[in-house]
Amino acid sequence: MKTKIIILIGLLLATTSFTLGDENSNPGEFTVVKEESGIRISEKWIPVTSTRSARQVRCEFTVEGSVASVISVLHDDLSFTKWMKGTKTYYRVKTIDPGHWYSYVQFHLPWPLHNQDCIIRYEVSTDAADGKTVIRMTGDPGFLKQFEDVTRIPNMEGSWKFTDLGNNRVGVEYRMFTNQAPKFPRWITDPIVHSNLLKTMDAFRSNVHKRGSETIAQNESH
Repeated sequence: MKTKIIILIGLLLATTSFTLGDENSNPGEFTVVKEESGIRISEKWIPVTSTRSARQVRCEFTVEGSVASVISVLHDDLSFTKWMKGTKTYYRVKTIDPGHWYSYVQFHLPWPLHNQDCIIRYEVSTDAADGKTVIRMTGDPGFLKQFEDVTRIPNMEGSWKFTDLGNNRVGVEYRMFTNQAPKFPRWITDPIVHSNLLKTMDAFRSNVHKRGSETIAQNESH
């Protein structure tokens, strides 16, 4: 039972896409750790204290479609739980404008642990000259009151970068970082982190493809 709980916890931590610190890791450049189905996962280590570094993860892949169609998936709050693995709840908290909004997300952890949640501020910026759009994600833990029996993730930062490659193809780069202290050794979490990041990004890519096919079908029917 203990082993099963540890595996489930590791699975949840992986599917949230939040990375764990490691006491004995040295900071450096991004290093490729896994590549499969056209999705490349890299990571690098960033010092957060004098004795501990935390890992930043990066995923890179391409999708068929336009930058606008890819961004529309991130705007679709109802689709989030379909591709982000381990998500129990996701909803829009406040919309400032089309390029600036706040969302709430809660991740399920197996008993006896409490679920984790965070409030994410999304900010969109576009550089028309080089065809790049960046969506920055920043944790804002004080934006909503903390819920009972749910652990608030104190800090996180990440981004989506979309690059128009031409010929109906978009380059996607996803980054995520948090300086949370590790709960389990890397030999337990690393394989699960990498596997579930692949599953999440593959599901995101499939969602984009499905949305593009539906749009084409709708246009042809008119």
